[in-house]
Amino acid sequence: MIPRNVVKQSDIQKAGELLVNNKVRNNSIKYDAIIGIDGVKHHVAPKTLVSKAFEVATGEAWPVSKFSGGRPTNNFLRSYSVNVVAKNS
Repeated sequence: MIPRNVVKQSDIQKAGELLVNNKVRNNSIKYDAIIGIDGVKHHVAPKTLVSKAFEVATGEAWPVSKFSGGRPTNNFLRSYSVNVVAKNS
């Protein structure tokens, strides 16, 4: 389960920017989280985005092995107004 009240919307945005700027590979199989940066939409792996957002918020990444992907991760991101779509959408 993903802990609530740890990250803020700004942490998720900053995490997305870090993933994109550092060219972190999107290894997601089924879903993409869409992050807008300077008016351009970028597709990033939802679990990687959540992990990086925890790192931005706390200084320590939350390992992707500690939480489930799919619905729990996608709903967590959607609660922060992040658009999550099926691959190739």
